[in-house]
Amino acid sequence: MQTMARSPLQLKQYFFTKINCEADSNYKDPNPKAGNKLEVKVRSNIAPRKDNEKDWRVILDINVSSPDKPIPYKLDLQVTGFFEVVTGYPENKVRELIRITGASLLYSGAREFVLGITSRGPWGSVLLPTISFMEPTQQEEPQSKKSRKPRDASNSEGSKRDKTRLT
Repeated sequence: MQTMARSPLQLKQYFFTKINCEADSNYKDPNPKAGNKLEVKVRSNIAPRKDNEKDWRVILDINVSSPDKPIPYKLDLQVTGFFEVVTGYPENKVRELIRITGASLLYSGAREFVLGITSRGPWGSVLLPTISFMEPTQQEEPQSKKSRKPRDASNSEGSKRDKTRLT
């Protein structure tokens, strides 16, 4: 039996600060054999504590709705998690660890929550699609290494909100 290593990111606590699950009473599945492909919008907000750079907060806003196609449930959730980065983890990789792993852990918890709450609804259970919080790889034309410029992550939608600090 293999001993598993402890993750460098420890989830201390998480909870839901907003839960809205609304069943569409007029929903009719237009193509029941195809399954329902939900469009999920997720925004994340990460911030370290002012007094302890090892403690972080992640907030995920998850929204499922569709103005142009029928879906069984409109969902609007907000989940907040508090994390601790283990001592010795490289400082230059902490933000990426929080952004990817922290958000992934919270989204996983939200998927389970949505599955449970919708299983009691009139249209049966909904399992949110699996998503990745890794940055999509850029399709680049072949260039010499000297002429490649690093990608500027500060232009991403959530980066301005990332810079806030917890009190």
